[in-house]
Amino acid sequence: MAANEGVIRGAVELVAVRSTLPVVPYPPPEQRSAILTERLLIRPFRDNDVQDLFEMNSDPEVAQWMATGIAHATLEDTKKALEPMLQNVLERQDFIICLASTGQVIGQGGQHRRCGTLGWPEIGYTLKKAFWGQGYGTEFLKGFLQWWWTLPRAEIDLEVDMATVPEGQTGAPVPECIVAITIEANKASRGVMAKSGLELVRLNPVVDLRDNTQTIDLFCHAARRPQESQS
Repeated sequence: MAANEGVIRGAVELVAVRSTLPVVPYPPPEQRSAILTERLLIRPFRDNDVQDLFEMNSDPEVAQWMATGIAHATLEDTKKALEPMLQNVLERQDFIICLASTGQVIGQGGQHRRCGTLGWPEIGYTLKKAFWGQGYGTEFLKGFLQWWWTLPRAEIDLEVDMATVPEGQTGAPVPECIVAITIEANKASRGVMAKSGLELVRLNPVVDLRDNTQTIDLFCHAARRPQESQS
């Protein structure tokens, strides 16, 4: 049986619900605490991280999994790509992923959209190629999500994809979600999402930003807020 059998395929269908989300504005980055896992130090961005991020995003093998598929050619490309993060720091939770043992920067990740493709916040990550296949992506996502669910929350009205709403719950407060999105070809990322507790909920066909003559399915995964964090 195919892993995506039975998953809804089609355009996002928004429905109005009441749920919870972390309270914004978030504290400024300099007031945020780092997240520590077994092997990783997940800390706020610093200005001197730009060079490490350029080295990562200029690698064509890394860039193939970015939205445009285009590697950064210059340091200015990386600085420009960081502008949305720097301009919206109070509604985003972006982090630099480092080895806890040495402080070496190996990637970046975090909640980069407050209202994403499915209406919920979105999480993503990128790692330098030298650190692929060693479990760091899964460790980052698990560590980030464990921390994410501890943030102060408030009830809110919002519109979210029906595929994330338990049947029959649109008239009552629905469980909060966070979403991660990849594509079919990125099997490693899909595996990371599954290991981190995110469930494939929708295949969303869109224009492929790498070739606008083609369409591609976005594999949309969601994690629901754990019951124990709601008490």
